[in-house]
Amino acid sequence: MLQSCISWHLIRKSVGYPTVKRFLNLSYKVVSESSSENPDLPPVLLLHGLLGQKKLWACLGKTIATVMKHSVLTVDLRNHGVSPHHPSHKYEDLAEDVVMLMNKLKINRAVLIGHNMGGRTSMSISLMAAERIAGLIIVDISPVSNCKQLAEDMLIILKTMKSIHFDGLNTRKRARTAARIKLHTHISDSITLNAVLKNIDVRKNGTIGWICNLDALLKNFNHIVSFFPAHLQNIQYNGPVLFIGGQRSDFIPPDDLPDIRSIFPNVVVTYITGAGHNVHAHDPRAFLELVIQFLKKNKELFK
Repeated sequence: MLQSCISWHLIRKSVGYPTVKRFLNLSYKVVSESSSENPDLPPVLLLHGLLGQKKLWACLGKTIATVMKHSVLTVDLRNHGVSPHHPSHKYEDLAEDVVMLMNKLKINRAVLIGHNMGGRTSMSISLMAAERIAGLIIVDISPVSNCKQLAEDMLIILKTMKSIHFDGLNTRKRARTAARIKLHTHISDSITLNAVLKNIDVRKNGTIGWICNLDALLKNFNHIVSFFPAHLQNIQYNGPVLFIGGQRSDFIPPDDLPDIRSIFPNVVVTYITGAGHNVHAHDPRAFLELVIQFLKKNKELFK
């Protein structure tokens, strides 16, 4: 449990053992401050998926903030965007990072919206520190199974990214054009391809290249795409939960619904017609309608 992990660090320190800093200081952006009319509404944190970044969620975040008057923040998870790199990338680590960010910002409770890897991170937090979570919106990911074919495809994409060198390419445009040529045969969806290419940017050493930590993502790939941590599947989160799946995606199969309901008793599961895995990008209007409906419905519970 997260709180037990934090206590264990304090115990090690008190008896003279060296402590290991497990959590990282994540990069975040405040899309909108909370409305003065609704100061008690919990902030909404948007957590991206594998190879995503906080900036990809900015437009959706602004709409949520404008309509619902919640404070909205987008977050770069570890080894992504401009957040710090670390060799470990287990869901417990990602969860602890986010809770520590909430502590830093003095956020007592938050609504989490997480896609893919961010969805499993959100679920982990709700089961490890339930009192910190006002509600969950999980976007096209299951806690109990994984889409094998897409997992295999993602491994090929990561390995292809690792094989691309940017020597002599001194602008983002040239580097992204070169990478597009190698990646387009492995990524048929233009939305996914463009999101992956946005990982090419100016790195801390001043060179152009991948800003995500490919070495850590490849090393921890089985943790990222395998089933949700088994020890968390025996815990329940009783707050309001919405699962949004894509009708054309296999990431939330109907066979998983009984197990999902056993972990999240107050869950609603819905699918957006015609959408694939990147539900929020394939049909942002339908996605936002579901998110706003969920926030409105549970407004009193959030206070």
